Amino acid sequence: MSNQPRPIFESYEIFIDQDFSLNEPSMACVRTYIESFEPSVEAHKGYLLARNFLRAYSDNSLTFTSYRTHVERLLLWGMIIKHKPFNQLKRQDAEEYLQFCRHPPAD
Repeated sequence: MSNQPRPIFESYEIFIDQDFSLNEPSMACVRTYIESFEPSVEAHKGYLLARNFLRAYSDNSLTFTSYRTHVERLLLWGMIIKHKPFNQLKRQDAEEYLQFCRHPPAD
């Protein structure tokens, strides 16, 4: 299945007000998008890992916004391009991701 990248994390103001006890995205459109991935990429688990990381840095809006950009892109790249779970990305994957960011495909 081919998924187009979409934003999956809320703005800072919305992010900090969500109920983190829920083990799912707070927005229905994000839940639907995450569920559209093949089970092998463990998109739900990757989403929660990234969300927990961002939550640890949510005391500063500028830091959160910067980290959100990079973490969200890496998570999406892993799911869409590598078809690999977020928690299984290795150093080689990070190098490939940086190369991808430097020279993204036209499509």
